[in-house]
Amino acid sequence: MKRRNRNRDDGASETAGQTVAGSVAEGRDSAAAGVGMWSRRVIGGLLAVFLLAGAGAGLVAVTGPAAAQKTDVGALQDAQVRQEQAGGYAADFVGAWLSATEQNPDRLLGYLDESGVDISIENTVPVLYKDLAVVSTEQISGSRVLVTVSAAVAAEQPAPQQASTGQDEGKEDDEPKPESAASAAPAAEQSRAWTRQHYQVTVVRDGSGMAVAGLPTPVAAPEAATAGAGVYAHEVVTDAIRTEVQEMLAAYAAGQGDLARYTVPGVNLAPISPTPFESVSLVSLQAIAPVDGEAAAGTRLNLAATVELSGSGLAQPATYYLTLAYESGTWQMADLSATPVMETNTSSNDPGKRK
Repeated sequence: MKRRNRNRDDGASETAGQTVAGSVAEGRDSAAAGVGMWSRRVIGGLLAVFLLAGAGAGLVAVTGPAAAQKTDVGALQDAQVRQEQAGGYAADFVGAWLSATEQNPDRLLGYLDESGVDISIENTVPVLYKDLAVVSTEQISGSRVLVTVSAAVAAEQPAPQQASTGQDEGKEDDEPKPESAASAAPAAEQSRAWTRQHYQVTVVRDGSGMAVAGLPTPVAAPEAATAGAGVYAHEVVTDAIRTEVQEMLAAYAAGQGDLARYTVPGVNLAPISPTPFESVSLVSLQAIAPVDGEAAAGTRLNLAATVELSGSGLAQPATYYLTLAYESGTWQMADLSATPVMETNTSSNDPGKRK
């Protein structure tokens, strides 16, 4: 009896032990599951933070340079506008300076602080000028712009006389005068010579206002730059090429003949229309490499053609830059431009290829 009770107790204890062990295991699994879920949530949250941070960094990386570029472009445009405004202001100032007289100095004095500039105007007649133009502007500091202005000034000024009080006294009137007035003008007035003069002005900006630092400074003309014409160093004497070029340009500039007959297939070049020119005469034809009468298929030549355009009382020199291609035994026009070749390619079968 006691044995049976012990066995029953042992079985109950075993069952209870299994139950407790199961509960412990279940609790351990639940705890592990809870820890796993918590870990996943924490890691997921951290990933979200990192992703958001990365997205933010990416957004900064994308928008940062763009915003900076936008700012740089805006600043550049603003600087260009400010230089243009300074150029116009300087040109007006030079015009006032040229036209100022002893009797009428007011327009010039309106630009200057007389306390800082010793002004003495002794002209009794304004300086005759025309074609006032801004040659260049240079930002020399945050507030100062150096402007170069040019004007055509009469080589011989008229004799002193009582000047008028107009603001643009010295400016040459570009409007045509009545025939009677022109015929009554002295011969010296009708054949007046003009010389191009250059002046520099420093314009100072103070906020939205502008002022000039001193009177205009006469300076030498800017040095002429090489425009590429120097590469055309070889005179073309081959009659066949010269004739072809003259006929091509006559078809283009004077409407003589079908221009399509002279162009490479696929090159669409429309002639000048309407044109005041009736004829084209070839004055000189230059190439960038020596040219002889022999040419292989595919050969190209870059040429500079100086011509005289005539018609309706006109006789004007002009320069055309052509690229000729040798195809099917004839020269054809592959390109016609107002821009010269700046570099040369000395390849034997492609001399003077346009860059």
